[in-house]
Amino acid sequence: MNNSQISKAMQECISLIEQKRYLDAIHSLKLQIEHEPNAEMFALLGLTYFHNEQYPCLLYTSPSPRDRTRYRMPSSA
Repeated sequence: MNNSQISKAMQECISLIEQKRYLDAIHSLKLQIEHEPNAEMFALLGLTYFHNEQYPCLLYTSPSPRDRTRYRMPSSA
């Protein structure tokens, strides 16, 4: 399936997923499925749920170097 065969709504959902905006993508996909249900939308929704469950807190597990001093445990601990 090439880009010309993908609906504009589907392209927007894919863009949200690429930006790791999983909850926004899930919301958008659910709305699209209500209006135009198809297997591709359901598959994309399932994958998006998976990514949202697997990677929701990775941003918080490793602080960036610039935040290291702010979150470092005190030396007396």
